[in-house]
Amino acid sequence: STVISPGDASLSPGTPIQTTIQAVMPGGGITVTWDGTSDQGGIVTNGQYFVEAHWVNSQGDQTITRQVSVVDSPSSPGSRQVRVEPNLLTGGQATAVFKVDSPSGLTLKVRLYTLAGELVGVVDGASGSNQASWNASGMADGLYVAVVEWQGTQGPVTRQVTRLMVRR
Repeated sequence: STVISPGDASLSPGTPIQTTIQAVMPGGGITVTWDGTSDQGGIVTNGQYFVEAHWVNSQGDQTITRQVSVVDSPSSPGSRQVRVEPNLLTGGQATAVFKVDSPSGLTLKVRLYTLAGELVGVVDGASGSNQASWNASGMADGLYVAVVEWQGTQGPVTRQVTRLMVRR
C-alpha cells in the first residue's frame, strides 16, 4: 500500500508503526522497512513523503524512491483532517473557510503561499472555533498552498497542508 499510518492509538501516543515497502528489481526484489519517522527522528505528520533506499551491490550503486501518503488512523488523536470550503473560488466568491471537525475547540492559523513559495497571507481563526476564513479579494488567479496549524487547549500543534484555486 502507498498509504501508511505512522502511529497506533492502541500504543502509547507517538509510537510509530512500521511499514514495509517492497520493490521488484531485475534479479530479485528488495524490502525496506520504514518506522514513520523523519530524518530528524520525529514521527511524521499527515502528508506526502518520499522514502529513498540506497545500497551498493555487485551491480553497482542502486537507489529506489517510493512516494507514500501518511494518514493517521481514525482513532488517533491526530486524525482530524483540514478541509477548505470552497476549495475553488470562482466568479463572485471571495472567501474560503478552513475547517477541522473536532469535538474539542481548536484554534487555527493559516499561512497562504503561491506555488513559488511567496507568503501572501496569514489568517488567525477565533479561539476554539475550529475554523479560519481567508478573503481572496485582490488575489491573482492561480493555485495557492495553505499550511494550516491548530492546537487545542492541550496537546501539540498539528500541521497539515492543503490547497485551493482562485479562478475568476
